[in-house]
Amino acid sequence: MNKESHKTDGRSHGGDDVGAPVLMPPLYRWPPQPLAILQWIWAGVLYPWGLFFLGLAIFSWQYLTPSLEAMASFSLDWIGLIWLRNAALLFLIAMPLHWWLYQRRGQNASQQTQSVMAATKLRTVSFSLAA
Repeated sequence: MNKESHKTDGRSHGGDDVGAPVLMPPLYRWPPQPLAILQWIWAGVLYPWGLFFLGLAIFSWQYLTPSLEAMASFSLDWIGLIWLRNAALLFLIAMPLHWWLYQRRGQNASQQTQSVMAATKLRTVSFSLAA
């Protein structure tokens, strides 16, 4: 089977690229390269989204989670607070991503793993109550 048989426009379809080499991160290379490992962790893992989510997790734990004393006994009060916190965080994170990626189509074709966007005009996927 030809390597290019699954491609029509030179881009990968389905999230895999058979012809691209698989690069090993510096963390797993031997001999160890400490500077390359630190650069990879900073640029490839933490900056910018890793730091954002780390900060969000610390803020959420510190300020939006009930105290351990309150959670020592089973009660719907603190369970409800945690559920509301999680629902609000999900809404605040997922809603802008959905708007940017699907409604505004803010991601250009070179960054997409699928060349065909999800259908948005169908009633089953638009979540519209109007007929």
